[in-house]
This record gives sequence, structure tokens and C-alpha cells, in this order.
Amino acid sequence: MDLVMRIIYHTFDLNGSGGMERVLVQKANWLAEHGYQVEILTTEEDHCEPFFPLHSQVCATALNINYNRLYKSDNVWRNIIESIRKRQLHKRKLKAYLREHPCDIFITLQHRNFIPKLKDGSRKIFEVHFSTAAKREFLQRLSRLYRLAYRLGTWWQERTIKYYDRFVVLTEADRRERALNNCVAIPNSITIPIPDQTAALTNKRVICVARYSYQKGLDFLIPAWRIVVERHPDWRLDIFGRTYGREKEYTDLLRQNGVETSVRLCEPTQNIVSEYQNSSIYVLSSRYEGFPLVLGEAMACGVPCVSYACPFGPEDIIRDGVDGIIVPQVGNIPGLAAGICRLIENESLRQAMGIASREGVQRYEEKNVMPLWVDLFHQLVHQ
Repeated sequence: MDLVMRIIYHTFDLNGSGGMERVLVQKANWLAEHGYQVEILTTEEDHCEPFFPLHSQVCATALNINYNRLYKSDNVWRNIIESIRKRQLHKRKLKAYLREHPCDIFITLQHRNFIPKLKDGSRKIFEVHFSTAAKREFLQRLSRLYRLAYRLGTWWQERTIKYYDRFVVLTEADRRERALNNCVAIPNSITIPIPDQTAALTNKRVICVARYSYQKGLDFLIPAWRIVVERHPDWRLDIFGRTYGREKEYTDLLRQNGVETSVRLCEPTQNIVSEYQNSSIYVLSSRYEGFPLVLGEAMACGVPCVSYACPFGPEDIIRDGVDGIIVPQVGNIPGLAAGICRLIENESLRQAMGIASREGVQRYEEKNVMPLWVDLFHQLVHQ
């Protein structure tokens, strides 16, 4: 009889409401339900409660490195020195933990140069949820000195990523851009079961689920909504997501565009399915993505989507003209508004795309994606 495979996930924290946390918890819970021993190691302090509920057999442990306390000072050199100190502490703690708690598979969502070279006997996987586009955008927003330090660190990271047994990205397009021999693509599965009840698509409501960040392109969506609401003043837009202290910035943006009465800024909810079911259109205005889970969630509820063709993911998930609308140019505000208006003004098209959405998204169901991970685990353990 085969021994039970033991798997450790390694990440920042579990208290966020974003897609990375949701996918991690979903996979850990699925593996626990299917007889695997699963543990999640976090680098941040242990008082944080998981936003998404963990299976009773999934153990969560904090290493208390607390990278989140970096960069609170404006002193660049102090921050760099403190970052080096934390990485050294991280290496010591992780090495000791794996010595005392051996595993078969170690999956990290947080790359550190020392991880692939740890001699603990486990197979090492680096699972990344951010595309190469995210790195390019991040670099553009740093100061020159930080940019230099980041580029040096990234250059060294690229040299060490090749030492993982596998480097897993979310799309084939991202895999091709990485051009690494150990790189494979496994998409995320949709994070909700396809519900029995589909959205009626009769409510005059458009929904967006996104954190308030530059990446998510809400500064494109809100001006686009001004165009939409001028033609359809009886429709409304609800945006669900963490504001991270940027409420005033986005409230001002609503007021500047004259849409403060037709747009609601809503807190994250754990009952997002009912919100999709009470909506008629989903819109994604991101500058870039890794693999936008929200599209799959909305489509599972029978809600057609309008999305920019940003790198990477929307064009993998949405079949343009079949179960949603792809706007080719990121940042094309009139184009985004036109896509939304097209679905508002053509109810038969909206209904047909809603039906096609539920059918097409089945390829990303958990039962179809998780076996890809299981095959990878067994391939690595038995090679």
C-alpha cells in the first residue's frame, strides 16, 4: 500500500480575499478531501485568520518572518539591509521546519533564491500567480534606486528559478514568454461549483470584482461607465473589492465622472455567487492579469463578460462573440463602454452568451484541473 503523500504549500499569508489566497485554499482543501496530507506555511504573523475557510485536515503554520513590515521607512539602504536580514532568518527557519516536518512536495508561491536548493528531500515547485506583465508594470512605478535594486534581485531570481523541479504558470502564453525548460502551464480552476441556479440576466446591474489597484484598471472602467449610463441611466454598476485605503481616490473619480449615483463601491463578500446571480453583465478592465478567476466565476453563474484582451488569461477563458466580448485594446474606454452597451441593448444576445458561458467554463472545473496537479506530483515523486 502506498504511503500518503505529504504536501506543504508556502505563501505570504491567508487573510487576504484575493484570487491567490482563494485558489490556494481551494487546492489545499481538495487535496485534503482526497486523502493527501496538506499543510500551509505562511511567512507573516500567525494571528491572521484565513479569509477563506480551511478544511479541518489542513494545518496552517506561521514562520513569523513578517516581510509585510518592510518598506515602511523612506530610507532605501535601511530597507535593503532589513530585507537581507529577513531573508536570512527565513532561510534558517524554513530549513529547520522542513528538517522536523519532512514532505514529499514543497510548493511555494513566494520565490526565494535558497528554496530550490534546500536539501530536505522534497520535490520543489514554484507556482506563480502573476504574469510577466505584472513585473513590467511594477518596475515602471519604482524610483530609480529601487528599480536598480529590484532589477538586480530579479536577475538573480531568474538564474535560480531554473533549479526548481517545476515552475508552474497559469497560461500557455506566459509559459512561452518565460522560455524555461522546467516551466509548465496549469490553469486555475474556477473557485465555485457551477450553481444549479443561473443568473436571470434581467436585472439592470453590471458587476465587477477587483481590488482597488492600478492593475485592475478601474480608472478605465469608471469613465467607460459614464458613457454607458448616459445611454442607459436606469442601469447601475457594483464594484466589490478591498479598497486598501483608497476610498477617497475612487470616490473622487466617481464624482469627477458624474456617476456617483449609479456606481456602488462594495466591501468583499464571501457570498459572491448570489451577487453574480443578481447581475446581468460582468466587466473586467484590467491592464494585466495572471489568470482572472472572476471571469470563470461569473461565467459559471451564466453571466456573460466584457473584458479587455489584457495579458494574460481573458482570451483563454472568453470565447469572443460566443460567451462574452473581448475588447482588443487595453485602455480603450469607448470600446469597453461599447461592449457593455451591446449586451445591455441586446437581451437575446445576452441570454445566449449566458448559456454558452456556463457550458464553456466547465473545462476549468476543479474535477478537470486538479488531476493535472496530481499527475505532476506523482510524476515528480516517482521520477
